[in-house]
Amino acid sequence: MKFVTFIAVLILFVTNCFGQRSKKDPLFEDFSVTVFQDKVASVKLQSHPKAKTYRTMLRLYVKDGVNFAGHYIIGTWGCGSNCLTIAIIDGKTGNVFFPSEFFNFGQGFEFKEGNEESTLQFKPNSNLIIAEGILGFETDASAKAGKYYFVWKDNHLQLVYKEKRQWVNSN
Repeated sequence: MKFVTFIAVLILFVTNCFGQRSKKDPLFEDFSVTVFQDKVASVKLQSHPKAKTYRTMLRLYVKDGVNFAGHYIIGTWGCGSNCLTIAIIDGKTGNVFFPSEFFNFGQGFEFKEGNEESTLQFKPNSNLIIAEGILGFETDASAKAGKYYFVWKDNHLQLVYKEKRQWVNSN
């Protein structure tokens, strides 16, 4: 009988320890939203000072439709070696946002933990963006390397969690 009780307690312990995810790791499902089904608005170039400069890329991304946070469109394009420019377009209004958190986002680097490649992940039905790379790549890259979890709320990014990464500098 003691053995059966021990096994039952052990199973409960293992299930509780390994069957649940860590509270610190946000998931897309934690920030779910309804996806906008109507026609996407045209880009409003006057809505942001940088919008006119990148009008061709912004218009290309709008053609593909909503890909983030219910009614937004994320557009990315290169700004140099291992650098991304990231814009967020409101599919309902056409307003354009260039989040300062992603100004000169460094991606495609190796990190000491398992040589992971950096990524930018987002979904149409979630407000969560997962960015693995170097924020503000131009300045102090090693201090800004990490895996960042942002939530898009009220047309701004809010950092909800960060895992620091050690960048392997090949220079």
